[in-house]
Amino acid sequence: MRNKMHFADNNSAALNVVITELPAIPIASENGEWVQLRGVDGERFVSDGSLASVPMTVQIWVHPRADVNAVTAWLTGAGHLRFNDWSWYWDARIDGAIELQPCTFNDGWTAAVPFKVKPHRYQWPEIEAITLTDIGDLYNPGTAESKPLITITGTGEVTLMIGAYSVLIDEMDGAITMDCESKIAYNGSGTAVMDQISLVDGLWPVLNPGANMVNWSGDVSSVVFTPRWRYR
Repeated sequence: MRNKMHFADNNSAALNVVITELPAIPIASENGEWVQLRGVDGERFVSDGSLASVPMTVQIWVHPRADVNAVTAWLTGAGHLRFNDWSWYWDARIDGAIELQPCTFNDGWTAAVPFKVKPHRYQWPEIEAITLTDIGDLYNPGTAESKPLITITGTGEVTLMIGAYSVLIDEMDGAITMDCESKIAYNGSGTAVMDQISLVDGLWPVLNPGANMVNWSGDVSSVVFTPRWRYR
């Protein structure tokens, strides 16, 4: 079976491209710095709480009958990156120039495709949204906190509590969606409503690995999570 790469809205098999060498699975490093504390042996690493993006190189062979223009158009920009039937994907971007080198006797082309991927792997296939109509636990099966998309439907003043995180919402009249990854809130028409949102301690909610208690006060009919489970 030939290795297959899914990137953006296409895949290598459909374009007569073969993945000749699968990439290593990277483990991201923490962002931060080493500091020397007075009177303390050795250095101490002080993390800023984030992870660094990581490079990933994929080796490909382009069949001589492939549509080279379609291949080069495919290998641009950003999108989801996945291989074979792996149960995860990365958010990735092409990170540099690509050269299609001709093989001997015009037997197609080879290239090294440089990606830069965000540090987490996301579950694939993505699960359907989870709807809560009553308070309870939401279990994160991943190994890293997820930054979900949350849609709250209700009226009046609402407080949403997820684990140790609390969000106050003023003057609700319908649905408000919070994108905890992009850090923006908007209503059903797509209009930003950040003036209605107050984040207790200034922190956007996350779903930590394991059980997360979801609670609320006020007139709430449902809370819908698109969880975006992910792995370190």
